[in-house]
Amino acid sequence: MNCFTCQNESVSELGVAGIRPGSVTSDSWTCRLAAVIHQCPRCGHLQKHHDKATLEAINEIYRTYAPHHLAQGNEQVVFPEGLSPRPRTWYTLEKCLPSLPANGRLLDVGCGNGAVLKSAGALLKGWELHGYDLNDKHRDEVLRLPGVASFTSGSLKKLPHREYDLVVLWHTLEHIPSPLGPLAELRDLLKPGGFLLVQVPDVERTPFDMAVIDHTSHFSRRTLEILCRQAGFEVAMDGTPWIHNCLTLLLRKSTLPVPSSQTVDAITLAGGRAQFDWYNSTVRLFDESTREGEFAIFGAGMAGIALLTQLTRKPTLILDEDRQRDGSKLEGVTITPPDRATANLKVIMPFAASNAARIAAKVRAAVPVAATWQFIIPAASATNP
Repeated sequence: MNCFTCQNESVSELGVAGIRPGSVTSDSWTCRLAAVIHQCPRCGHLQKHHDKATLEAINEIYRTYAPHHLAQGNEQVVFPEGLSPRPRTWYTLEKCLPSLPANGRLLDVGCGNGAVLKSAGALLKGWELHGYDLNDKHRDEVLRLPGVASFTSGSLKKLPHREYDLVVLWHTLEHIPSPLGPLAELRDLLKPGGFLLVQVPDVERTPFDMAVIDHTSHFSRRTLEILCRQAGFEVAMDGTPWIHNCLTLLLRKSTLPVPSSQTVDAITLAGGRAQFDWYNSTVRLFDESTREGEFAIFGAGMAGIALLTQLTRKPTLILDEDRQRDGSKLEGVTITPPDRATANLKVIMPFAASNAARIAAKVRAAVPVAATWQFIIPAASATNP
């Protein structure tokens, strides 16, 4: 098994993410498959190398993929400090606007039902928009979006143009086994001066991403840049601070030679193992803390859903600030805004410790009943403060 990032010829198995077999799909369903994590001993990249049965199950996940079904097809919103809530794609593209020309051609690779294209249609008025996906399940939906000129499925060779000013890989790269070749292919689609926008989960700030069964790569800031440099890119803008649990890089073609060695130090390697151990110890903490009494999970994202497969008991509620998810159910548990929850709950906070504490403080200040809740916050770690 070769490393997906540095192409090292071997990877080491760390074990199963969680305290019992169970995971989550990237379209927000629980899954009973075990998430087995490997690490490259050279670059430190965390990854999954699935067996045949798991690959077949993942192909079925993609065949019936239902993005954002908990919010009736609407993508998740983010809550930037000092700003009104807005779609994650909108907020990210806003941040990129100063680097982009007034007019151009955008290609969204792995466009799904068009989340990126919806935001681009509103923010990039002078742009021609194109969508690409492996299958044509959402073709009609995407083609109805304002500004979208084409939709292509199957081979990239069928695209209507060979050059684009901006190519977007939105929560797509982590799904691709052996992503170096596809990244290099996308590099060849950029116009001179063009950009590739990549966003993926950040495993250092959300080790819960290891529980997403169809994510084959779990990137840190370092391993993502190693991969992108191997594919011939350099970082034009680092958007890591923009989204609390994601890595965002605006990349351009590099004129520098590819580094010959991608070996990392022992501290970096230990960090990957620490993220795996932190995840398992945090799941154990949450399980032991909820053996008695009513409790809720905060957040209907990947982390919260994964916990439904790990905890001994089922929560009373799933709390979520995104009102698009209000009333949806997972495993029979209703998603509810915090201001409609009951008193005297234990509330599980599946975030990095600092983010969990910040969110808990914000909720306590905004929701009177939260003063009666006991927030269960993970321990900090060297790589996940």
